[in-house]
Amino acid sequence: MRYPARKSPWGELLVWMLVRSSLRRMFVRVRVRVRVCDAGDDPRATGLPLLVIANHPTWWDGYIALLLSRHFGARRYLMMDAAQLRRYRFFAWLGCFGVERSDARDVARSLAYAANLLCTHGPVWVWLFPQAEITPASARPLALHGGAAHILRRATADGRTIGVLPVAWEYVFRGEQHPEVIVRIGEVRRFDTAEARDVARVTSCLGDVLTALMNDVARDVARDDFAAYRTIFRGRGGVNDTFDRLLGRERLVTDE
Repeated sequence: MRYPARKSPWGELLVWMLVRSSLRRMFVRVRVRVRVCDAGDDPRATGLPLLVIANHPTWWDGYIALLLSRHFGARRYLMMDAAQLRRYRFFAWLGCFGVERSDARDVARSLAYAANLLCTHGPVWVWLFPQAEITPASARPLALHGGAAHILRRATADGRTIGVLPVAWEYVFRGEQHPEVIVRIGEVRRFDTAEARDVARVTSCLGDVLTALMNDVARDVARDDFAAYRTIFRGRGGVNDTFDRLLGRERLVTDE
């Protein structure tokens, strides 16, 4: 592995402080809705190692993945572009590992590395953006690469079961100076050796699951319906908050 993760508790804390500061400056809040399933509203309750697949609309997505992982207390890893990891090597302290997409051998090594993380590190979260490049949240049909399916095939080869956790988000301006992040977390899908064998079928299945979840987010945004969401992160207010305080008015957009 040319660009492995190099987890460091102190390094991760340092980088997280920088990431949190950036998130606070950029976003007014992050709202999350978790689909209720047999395991409840905490994906960790399945007890499975999870391959987390998410859409990739902006540069900020890795930061949001880190925020969500920390919120749920999950040990996390994230596949990122090798060029970015070479530029910001300290992200390896967070659990980021790099893939050189133009090098087929490096792609194979990175997929094997991700599968090994799922097999040997207990109930970890391994994040992957299967679109492999920044793509508008509204883009349809969803174009997924086969990396996630190859990881599942490798990770389940010895008979173990791996969970796939779909996550979708949008960045939305809603009457305030700064945007907020709207996140939906779907149900964990279980894959065993037999179910993960057909890479093309699994890729199609994951594409359908992620598309459906992205459509759910888009509908919630269009309807301005966030009653089932909870705010897990609050940033700094913008000039609109200053005006409202001076005028003695309630906020136009509430956290809950």
